[in-house]
Amino acid sequence: MKILGIPSLELRPTRGDLIEMYKILTGKEDIDQNQLLRLSSNIHSTREHHLKLFKKPCRINVRNFFFSHRVVDDWNSLPSNIVGSPSVNTFKNRLDDYFTMNGRLQSSAFQVHHVQVQVQVVQERRNRADLLEVFKK
Repeated sequence: MKILGIPSLELRPTRGDLIEMYKILTGKEDIDQNQLLRLSSNIHSTREHHLKLFKKPCRINVRNFFFSHRVVDDWNSLPSNIVGSPSVNTFKNRLDDYFTMNGRLQSSAFQVHHVQVQVQVVQERRNRADLLEVFKK
């Protein structure tokens, strides 16, 4: 997939969410963004873009999987030159370049899952080593 320049399977949902968020915030989708999202009012850094989103804390785990909640962290981490793209195609191209240049070929959710799997593998290896020690005795 890297050779063909196609986003990885893990990155596609995040990429799609970011593209949809761009369309909503720039008025290219017929969706009232005020009902779905809230722009952040405290932008402190000059590096941050003007379309930062406020992420409302949630008490219920189910809300973490809503579009309006799961995309906020990834959206807010984008540089202003990507968010300020003049068209959807330009946004897609800049987003793909950003992911490639930063070596971020997987979404943050995939990276967390990947770390969890690595921890499980290490734990299984330790368990096997412990079993081998038992059998050696």
